[in-house]
Amino acid sequence: MMHPALMKSAVAAIAGASLMCGPATAATAATDVARNVAPAAAPWVTDGGVVSHLPLRIRYGPTTADWIEGSFRPGTHLRVSCKVRGEYVWGNRLWYLLGDGQGYVSARYVRNYHYVPWCR
Repeated sequence: MMHPALMKSAVAAIAGASLMCGPATAATAATDVARNVAPAAAPWVTDGGVVSHLPLRIRYGPTTADWIEGSFRPGTHLRVSCKVRGEYVWGNRLWYLLGDGQGYVSARYVRNYHYVPWCR
């Protein structure tokens, strides 16, 4: 659930985007708000590495039922901005939001090199 103050800011940003940049930007901003995704310029980003033996799927949301947005090869270095609770994956319920805000990956298959804060 998005924080009410953040929701108001997001709605204002969407309205501003539609006035300044046209409908394509407004649609993108609306999609990000609906997905509850942090802005691309996240204030906190940390590094991690893929530890799975198969490609790690990037998901639209923190469940295996969400759309697949792409994948990372085993051993890939990646950036994560925060963690959320989602579907259990082999005993781990945490999912990481990617540093660019483009999707989620299961924390079960990512070795984080530093502390990862909770998403707000």
